[in-house]
Amino acid sequence: MTDDLTFMSVTELAPRIETKEISPVDLVEAQLAKIAAKDDVLRAFIHVDPERALGLARAAEGEIAAGGYRGPLHGITVAHKDIIDVAGMPTTGASKVMPHRIATADATVASRLRGAGTVCLGKLNLIEFASGSMGVFGFARNPWNLSAYPGGSSSGSGAALAAGMVTLATGTDTGGSVRNPACFCGLVGLRPTYGRVSRHGCIPLSWSQDSIGPMGRTVGDVALMLGATAGGDRFDATSAPLRVPDFTADLGKEVTGVRIGVPHGFFMEDLDPQVLAAMHAAIQQFAALGAVMVPIALPASEFAPAASWTIAYSESFVYHRDWFETRSRDGRRRCSGWRTRTSDRRRGTRRDRRPSRTTSRPGSARRARPHRRARKDARSPRTG
Repeated sequence: MTDDLTFMSVTELAPRIETKEISPVDLVEAQLAKIAAKDDVLRAFIHVDPERALGLARAAEGEIAAGGYRGPLHGITVAHKDIIDVAGMPTTGASKVMPHRIATADATVASRLRGAGTVCLGKLNLIEFASGSMGVFGFARNPWNLSAYPGGSSSGSGAALAAGMVTLATGTDTGGSVRNPACFCGLVGLRPTYGRVSRHGCIPLSWSQDSIGPMGRTVGDVALMLGATAGGDRFDATSAPLRVPDFTADLGKEVTGVRIGVPHGFFMEDLDPQVLAAMHAAIQQFAALGAVMVPIALPASEFAPAASWTIAYSESFVYHRDWFETRSRDGRRRCSGWRTRTSDRRRGTRRDRRPSRTTSRPGSARRARPHRRARKDARSPRTG
């Protein structure tokens, strides 16, 4: 357990918030201070709304003091990948083609988390429309190693969580975009079964493959977040109208007798030796704890990526067709890289960044060129 509010998990914060030992206002103020101190370098956020976040935190504090505690997410901070609508905030998709679009309603995920009492800090950076580049608002950086890639396309989600800027984050996953940032940044991320979580209010990459997933610091945090967001939704015909169980109920139980499939062949090929060693160590640890490891084959799995991305980009082109035809040049030039603050928007101004490859944003350390591997991976189609 840590004494730093910004790095505490939900399971550490919730009982203290319920007993009023910790105030949601204290949590929000600590994380806003960390955003102000670190985000010019990490570029995890596209939009931050301090006034709104503090207002929600004070409201949560008042409700809890009056006996209206809603549950373990009440007063906990969250930020959303910037293809997920939050009413009153911009949804840019990290693209030049819609930098001034203000959402008029919450996405279902944002609405459900708001109903659980969370405090939204803002919107998170990503690879453009979940598959492309990060040339508009700048490449998000991995807090563990600034020259390393934080994973994508939910890059800002991983960076913000790993740096202690927020307690929970949403991501979307078509081909690994929740799981990769969680892995690269030392976090927990889950791609839910297709249809378990409504995608209403989220810009799609591939509507037949996308999932919105929770990201946090512990398995318990992700289980709580999934419980709050899962369930059928009349606004999303692909959502599954199934009962939502308590996903935390089995946490901490022994794994004796649990069957775990271990794929071979394509799944284990071309792995970094350290990754392969870690995989084998995990398999051995599960076996030592009593789990039953079952070898399985995935025939023709090497052809799955080609099939998946043929579908994904066909669907993506249909969704973005008008922009391809009318705004194609906007994808060829780097934007000035400005981020918004609500106070700037109210004054009718904006914060101009105009960063070069070697100069940083005002008040920050000098910016190194993006890591070569990071740039390559960010352009890769396998980032959805």
